[in-house]
Amino acid sequence: MNFMGMCYELFQRISKIYDLSKDVQNYNKAIFYSSNFWNIDSETIINFIIEARKDNIICAAIQQLLRMYTNFVVNEIPPKTLDQLSSYELYNELQGEICNIIKKGAFDSIKLLNDISTEQDEALAERFVKGDMTIFTQYRFQ
Repeated sequence: MNFMGMCYELFQRISKIYDLSKDVQNYNKAIFYSSNFWNIDSETIINFIIEARKDNIICAAIQQLLRMYTNFVVNEIPPKTLDQLSSYELYNELQGEICNIIKKGAFDSIKLLNDISTEQDEALAERFVKGDMTIFTQYRFQ
């Protein structure tokens, strides 16, 4: 095992939250898929996006806000599923997922460093979605 691999293994053991190490793995995969997008089949990228979105409270909050918004729009065309997207649309979707992964990593880090309870998760996630930058002055993030 190389030095970075050993550091990452140590990070996984001491992070106390498996999600935080998974956020790093997802970020690294997303960057790899983004850099090699045209050489990777779309099914692999779609499966990655689906897996990255599972248990992502940030993504769930974004989707909930979008659903609330579309309820007010008359004659809304249903959004395409991932497998209906063109290659360029799928690439853009992957770029957006990178942002969601970064937000989730910041969210999980704040939870870990500040002992945020599960009751506070949703409110904190909503603040992330709304772009509330006061989170970083309110909570310790070292």
